Amino acid sequence: MQLEENVFESMALTLAGDELRTYIADTEGKAFEDYARLINEFANPFQKAIFNANLKSGNKYTLIYFNDFGFPVVDKIVFNRFEFTTYAQYADVIKMECKRIRKHNNMQMYLYNKSLIIFDGWHDLKDVDIYSIKDKGNIITKMSKYGCFDSRYIDDLETLYKDYIIMIYK
Repeated sequence: MQLEENVFESMALTLAGDELRTYIADTEGKAFEDYARLINEFANPFQKAIFNANLKSGNKYTLIYFNDFGFPVVDKIVFNRFEFTTYAQYADVIKMECKRIRKHNNMQMYLYNKSLIIFDGWHDLKDVDIYSIKDKGNIITKMSKYGCFDSRYIDDLETLYKDYIIMIYK
């Protein structure tokens, strides 16, 4: 909030509107530093992780996470923006506005309380990394190496794709 010319106020509030901390800065750069300090002091760990990933609007990212049923999801997106919010019973929610690959419109995605890996750029996972593949003549069968909410999925991808990871939250 700009008070007067060259005076900026950054403040952390509770959901009830009570003031937790306030910083006053004389430049926009210092105000952004104060805002980052407030985020790192008062935001939940998941929100801090997304904030500190420094996602840039217009850049391409690959998100890997578990959906609500525990199945692994790989989303290729063009990032627009995010904001901190609440959703249902979750307090540490990120509402991300992005465009999925092969889609024309922006959409909102709610990320909360889940393991998440963000790759810089769009990347395809190799089948051999996530499936047990059996080739029996005319039939090729692929069986997932992982069950629902299997933490080994995130751990294995972290090891295999460490060069592309810009953020990981477990």
